[in-house]
Amino acid sequence: MAEDDISNLPIQLAIRLLLDSVSYSNPLPNWFDAVTLDYAGREEAIRRKISAYLGGTPPKKPFEIQVPKKSGQLARWIIPSVNDQIIFQACVSSFAEQLDAVLDKSRVFSCRYNRDPNRLALLENQVSAWKAFQDETESRCKSEQCVLQIDLEDAWRNIDRSRFFAFLKKLSPGGVAVRLLEILHEAFSGGEPGLPMMNDSGFFLGNAYLSEIDKLVAKRTGNFIRFVDDYRIFADSQDKLESLLQQLSRDLQSFGFQINSHKLKLGSGEEYLDAIAKSKYAAKNFADYIDVAFGDVLEPAELVGQISKTVEKPDELLNQGFGRLQFAELRKIYVDELVVERKNDIPAYSLRYEFSKLLVDDSNVLPRVSSLLKSYSQDGNQLWRTLWLLYLIQNVHFYQTAEGDEASRPVPEDLLKTVENLRSSDSVPQIVKLWASKLAASETRQELIEQLHDSDYLEWGIRCHA
Repeated sequence: MAEDDISNLPIQLAIRLLLDSVSYSNPLPNWFDAVTLDYAGREEAIRRKISAYLGGTPPKKPFEIQVPKKSGQLARWIIPSVNDQIIFQACVSSFAEQLDAVLDKSRVFSCRYNRDPNRLALLENQVSAWKAFQDETESRCKSEQCVLQIDLEDAWRNIDRSRFFAFLKKLSPGGVAVRLLEILHEAFSGGEPGLPMMNDSGFFLGNAYLSEIDKLVAKRTGNFIRFVDDYRIFADSQDKLESLLQQLSRDLQSFGFQINSHKLKLGSGEEYLDAIAKSKYAAKNFADYIDVAFGDVLEPAELVGQISKTVEKPDELLNQGFGRLQFAELRKIYVDELVVERKNDIPAYSLRYEFSKLLVDDSNVLPRVSSLLKSYSQDGNQLWRTLWLLYLIQNVHFYQTAEGDEASRPVPEDLLKTVENLRSSDSVPQIVKLWASKLAASETRQELIEQLHDSDYLEWGIRCHA
């Protein structure tokens, strides 16, 4: 492969996008975040790795974790090495505008390419996009149209990769980016069909590919809107929608898709609006339909309020949608604390300190966390939720060691004992023991950052705890 082809990949942009935006949408947070980086050195290392992959060296197998869906089922998510995620992002960024251009913006609200030069992010704010999708649905329902809501079952898993790459090659003919994406997808798939669940980069690609399904739906009706794999189709009678449902079911099967019967809804606009009005979490529960959204940093009190609701109703909220968004919010306040510490070395000035104090002050959250942690850590199907809780309560140790106002109540001894037991237990997975342990000194971690970003996720955790 010509060096000119590799040199055209926007690697420096990909490094910034991945570290500052895209990685926040991963199923698990980084073991730690780096405030500084040798960007020139990293770019050169990435180019060498790309050349090796194109020359036949296979990428490393990514770390895998099963993440709960709201339905109660588990979904396979992957976390490649940071450097492999950068390569993936560089490929996507190289023809992102062409991918975005295939979307009919009057119908598709999800995963639009961010064109705001003042905001470093791959996608437009997806929280705002989801609200616009809901508002458009409400507007159409008010005209007393009927609405059919369908969801593609296991959409990413059921994407035909040969069709997917044929679609990409039309947009980037003969380009090195698509060839690299083929190599990475093959390594990331683990023998599984479809596209892996990974982060915003993958959702951006998959959302663009679903424009092919939009064309299929448009042959039957032009009166529809979409957010990721959630379609809402409108008509002036239920009979018309029932006929459309039968036709679309047959059409979708030709692409390898099935309609998710658990999310199929058919009714009048009035019924839909009534359901929205009665939904307790209607204003916040956007994550049922998206897996890629986060906006600005939440106020600490708002985040504690969300955390409180999540631990009270974990079966409903602690999942790949809402729970993963809260991972992103927690990471943001961690990074804010790193920046504050770098500037004035006073953690009590940070958003994380304020959040941690409110978390400890809350009389309900930490006892509930302790109870859930005991239960989840003994259940092999609850590994992701166990890690979510351990990541959350890192703030307890942070608060205890930071200089600031005293909390109004002590940290529950039961919680501290539970974490200590996990740290020393031989009956829990190694990744649980690592997240229950304290990291090595930040100076040591920073020295290793170039090696750690090229490591498997679990290897990264082992090395930075050494």
